[in-house]
Amino acid sequence: MSDVGWQERAACRGQATADYDPWFPEGKGADTTAAIADAKATCERCPVRVPCLELALVEGHRDGVWGGLSPGQRQKLQRERRASEAA
Repeated sequence: MSDVGWQERAACRGQATADYDPWFPEGKGADTTAAIADAKATCERCPVRVPCLELALVEGHRDGVWGGLSPGQRQKLQRERRASEAA
């Protein structure tokens, strides 16, 4: 995954600000839930969603929304992939 030129085409590029980063929200509650929903909505229309998700999986990113998936969703996907490979 050394070629990260795809990141230039990411829908999220430049959307985070010092006050609002929906891909890495802090805390819990309605504001965090809304931020995650905003991030996932951007990911839905992103042309590089798949390589973004793969990067997070390969590099083991534990925080944030990557490729449209939350940390828990990525962990579940990893478990499913391992189970599939073992079968």
